[in-house]
Amino acid sequence: MSTFLGELAQHILVAYRGRLAELQIVFPNRRAGLYLRKELGRRIHDPVWMPRIYTMEEYVLSKSSLQPIEKLEGIFSLYEIYKIHQPEAERFDKFFFWGEMILKDFEEIDQYLVDPEKLFTTIRSQKELDEAFYFLEEEDRRIIEEFWSTFLPDVDTAQERFLRTWEILHPIYLEFKRQLICQGKGYNGLIYRQLAERLDEEKLQVHSPILFAGFNALTAAEEKIITWCVEHLETEVHWDLDGHYVNSSIHEAGLFFRQYMRVGGLRRTFPKELPERFQQTDKKFTMTGVALEVGQAKAITQAIEELQSSKHFDPDRTVVVLPHEYMLQPVLHAIPPSVEHLNITMGYPLSVSNAFGLIDSLLKLQHNHRSHQENRLSFYHKPLTELLQHPLILGLDDDGISKTLHSIKSKNLIQVYSEEIITKHPFVQSVLQVHADGLVFLLDCLSQLDTLWEGRKMEFELEFIRRYYQAYARLRSMLADKNEKLSYEFLISLHRKISASLKVPFSGEPLKGLQVMGVLETRNLDFDHVIVCNMNEDSWPAVAQRGSFVPFNIRKAFDMPVHDHQDAIYSYLFYRLLQRAKTADFFYNTVSEFGVSGEQSRFLRQLVQETKHSVASELLVNEVLLPVNQPIRVEKTSEVLSRLNRFVEGGELPKDLTKYAKLTPSAIENYLYCRLKFYFRYVAQLYESEEIQEEMDPMLFGNILHDTMEILYRDHLEKSGTAAIQVDDFDALTSNVEDAVIKAFQNQYQYRETSKFQLEGRSVIAFDIIKKITLRILELDKRYAPFEVIGLEADSDAGYGKNVEIKCGDASISVLLEGKIDRIDRKNGVYRIVDYKTGKDQKRFNSIAGLTDRENKERNKAAFQVLYYAWMLKNSATYETGSPIIPGLFNNTELFQQDFDWRIYVKQGRSAPVYVDDFRLVEEEFENQLKTVLTEIWNPAVAFDQVEDVKKCQLCPYKGICSR
Repeated sequence: MSTFLGELAQHILVAYRGRLAELQIVFPNRRAGLYLRKELGRRIHDPVWMPRIYTMEEYVLSKSSLQPIEKLEGIFSLYEIYKIHQPEAERFDKFFFWGEMILKDFEEIDQYLVDPEKLFTTIRSQKELDEAFYFLEEEDRRIIEEFWSTFLPDVDTAQERFLRTWEILHPIYLEFKRQLICQGKGYNGLIYRQLAERLDEEKLQVHSPILFAGFNALTAAEEKIITWCVEHLETEVHWDLDGHYVNSSIHEAGLFFRQYMRVGGLRRTFPKELPERFQQTDKKFTMTGVALEVGQAKAITQAIEELQSSKHFDPDRTVVVLPHEYMLQPVLHAIPPSVEHLNITMGYPLSVSNAFGLIDSLLKLQHNHRSHQENRLSFYHKPLTELLQHPLILGLDDDGISKTLHSIKSKNLIQVYSEEIITKHPFVQSVLQVHADGLVFLLDCLSQLDTLWEGRKMEFELEFIRRYYQAYARLRSMLADKNEKLSYEFLISLHRKISASLKVPFSGEPLKGLQVMGVLETRNLDFDHVIVCNMNEDSWPAVAQRGSFVPFNIRKAFDMPVHDHQDAIYSYLFYRLLQRAKTADFFYNTVSEFGVSGEQSRFLRQLVQETKHSVASELLVNEVLLPVNQPIRVEKTSEVLSRLNRFVEGGELPKDLTKYAKLTPSAIENYLYCRLKFYFRYVAQLYESEEIQEEMDPMLFGNILHDTMEILYRDHLEKSGTAAIQVDDFDALTSNVEDAVIKAFQNQYQYRETSKFQLEGRSVIAFDIIKKITLRILELDKRYAPFEVIGLEADSDAGYGKNVEIKCGDASISVLLEGKIDRIDRKNGVYRIVDYKTGKDQKRFNSIAGLTDRENKERNKAAFQVLYYAWMLKNSATYETGSPIIPGLFNNTELFQQDFDWRIYVKQGRSAPVYVDDFRLVEEEFENQLKTVLTEIWNPAVAFDQVEDVKKCQLCPYKGICSR
């Protein structure tokens, strides 16, 4: 089938024979002009001067005395005028983002030739409403009235703010326009409007023929310019259309053509008989649903290979269309190697480059830094970690950076001091300084990176860096004569805005090979075979994103673009691409995740209903047979038992282990909770991943309370030089609580100096709660005083370890046990074990045997733990034979009760509680239960298997292994 540009080339050679050099051809985009030259070249066999080919923007600029202004420069100029009309104007960085919106509105006001005085009319009464919009058609006036009627007779605060802004937009527009024209500059809308309003001036009389080709949705200014040329000059207009959608009164793809055919000077430019290529030519369409974008990229490989196997395949006549530019990388990787030539007609957005993430991290690092006394700096861990882990930075100083990253995670550093960052690389060291001027800092970083990567085969990233440098250098030059200092918060937002708009164009042979294009780049180009990705709603058509100060009602009444315009444009691009094609393969995402709609585009559904062509619908599904989760059971082989030997005195260690360990009550509790969890944690040693804990999780909260109590009593004992605690000592203890809590926070967050630590966020709340709990414990201790402190956080190093002989097969082994006792004190010859609990732990348990019964749903692990500590004390050298030992819990759930009793007790049913007032009475039974558990751990016949109650798996760090 002939193409639109091929037919146009043939017409030009016939109609303008001998006059090609005089002819001016105007297209919507540059790509169409390039293809037209190719079509003309095929048909011309003798040397001739080619016609001059413009884009519409180039043509208008060639007729204008104004030079286009960059958007950033326009916003700066707009801000200076805004300050005149708004004396209490905010800073530029606050104004920028809605200043951008105002500039866009001004652009559209001029492109659509709207009278700004009438548009920005403020209505405060019905009479004003009637008088202001008399010139509008009845339907448009009704739309306007619906909007302004909400402001009558009274307005609320939000409406009043809108009115105040609305009232100054007109004078801002007039002054902004005046200043730009005086400077010989203008934004595109102003340039178009100025030309459209002075078309009759003598210097615009052009005697050479003009041909406008391939246009669809014209702005009012473009329509007026083309209409004037048609009426006053030798002008032709060639429309790229099809009767299928133009002749239908409701088809949105033909919306603009029907408007031009009904009214105005463009009516005579349309042919009497519209071409009917869409329905008359045989076509084959295939719609394929694929999971996720990566799946679509893979499916493209198959589609291209099938096309290559056909006899008449021509790669030059095949196009892959990408509505989303971020799909370019996966699609390029998916195109089969058999495709020899490939041309990309689209830019690669900076927002998806590695350089974008690096610059974003650099700016956030500076924005979140803190200055401390003695010129010391600290950085928030998130942007610092992002920077150090960035693929373009990590390799600069592998050893130092890796050590720093490990230190941040292992020490849970929220704020990282500069001296704790171990790296000698000059670039990293330079960014870890205070840089007051964000733009200077950014340009310096970009310059260093350019030098750093030069000659390292990183041309792709260098191109991105240089584009960023150009943009920010231009911004700095704009600010050179202005007293504006941009905050890092603003620069972060600006960087993301700029990155979304800046693109790096690909270069290549544009007319040869398989074509990869964006949606807009397909205008006026025809292909035999079309492949489209992301044929989803919100992709094609794209989601409407319009920020504007001009409300929808007013936009519609003044014929400014609304979302209907965008839908009509995308509909036209869709059908125009298909009207001469032979085959089209559409791929759409079936998964609604990651901000992508899983809904098939409405255009595909519409295509099925209205076409007589073959439309096949397919769904690509990778058949995944999910295996039934088989129970995991680890038998106690000789290798497994050898790994358990690290808990056995004198046991032979496996080669990968170098030292012995001791079982703690937490380890035994893990075994009782789930045998397999015990295996993963203590035998296979699959440790949990280290993550920075910014929030106060229960474990960290409990650790801080334990540290606080230890610091309080240890410091007091050291100062007093005695282990005795008297009633009078509690005034001093109470006065030191805040300092002790701060030190405990400092210890948990690995701060070496208290001056470095600052409470913030939820830590402030946690501080108050821990302080309150601490004071309550001291209050209870004061009632109990006097007493003697025997041990604080006492463990095996303090003599509170124990070996237990158990049977392992035919042999006896000595298992190494230990624990860390929160506090041991003594009063009148009676020992007390104190364990602090900040969770929901209770002091009640139903029996000693029930403490090790994994099937017992009321099993009290806190009671087991404190009895375990009492057992360790009973078997230590510290213990004085014959002295009672009372285990107790200071549990947060009951701590503030008036009649609080710290002793644990046995209670079954309605029977009276029996307090454990002397551990010796239950020692034998407890030890037997403990040995039973240990014997089971080393019993070769009992495997490490999963717990049956899957509810227990919800918070298990190993649930991914078990697939539960």
